[in-house]
Amino acid sequence: MITQAKKKLSFIIYDENQAPRYYELSKGLLRFIVFVLPTLALISILITIAGFLYFKQIRHFAQMKEPQIISDLKQEIVTLKEQAASLDKERESLLVKLGQGTKDATSLESLLLFKPSPGRKDLTKSPNLRIEEVEATQQGQNINLDFKILNLTKDQSRISGFIFVVMKDGDNLVTWPTGSMADQEMDISFNKGELFSTSRFRPVKVTFPPTKEKDLLFKIVIFSRTGDLIYKQLVQKTIGN
Repeated sequence: MITQAKKKLSFIIYDENQAPRYYELSKGLLRFIVFVLPTLALISILITIAGFLYFKQIRHFAQMKEPQIISDLKQEIVTLKEQAASLDKERESLLVKLGQGTKDATSLESLLLFKPSPGRKDLTKSPNLRIEEVEATQQGQNINLDFKILNLTKDQSRISGFIFVVMKDGDNLVTWPTGSMADQEMDISFNKGELFSTSRFRPVKVTFPPTKEKDLLFKIVIFSRTGDLIYKQLVQKTIGN
């Protein structure tokens, strides 16, 4: 037996072995039980599923990114090993050169622009690099010489050394880098040049002071880090009309 009041629902429950029992239930509470609780339960389930999918996606991205991190670390280790091997070779080469001693200061090589170093070799007959895209321009009063060093090694192993550029300005010689010729000296040590290192290519920008000459002669000289002559090139350029 159910009797419905305006704001309440009444229930009388009959049991064969017990006296009838009377219950009253608020309509608002009934609506809460019938509608609100299932809705909250559904929302909780949806939030749980969304959270599970979100964290699963994050885990998937992390798993995808992890091999790239490992690959980068392996590549960095390989690079460090190559650099360490290169340093070991340079050290051994320097030890051999130092053991050979220097030539007598009164020899004809003392008249050269670049100071002779112990055991220096001329490797320019089979260079492992070349110069390209050489351009000379005038910017304001200064003269700019731009070129690119291109690595020619088959395995693109890293090349490093020192760059010099000498400009003939009439009867004068101007050297770059500025200050490479020490005071009280008339020659240049190979390790006073512009240090470079590249496995592919390396752009170089050289700036010289103003000159009245239009036809200029440049000599590009590159030494290895152990003092071997690895490249030289003479370049003639005309500035302006």
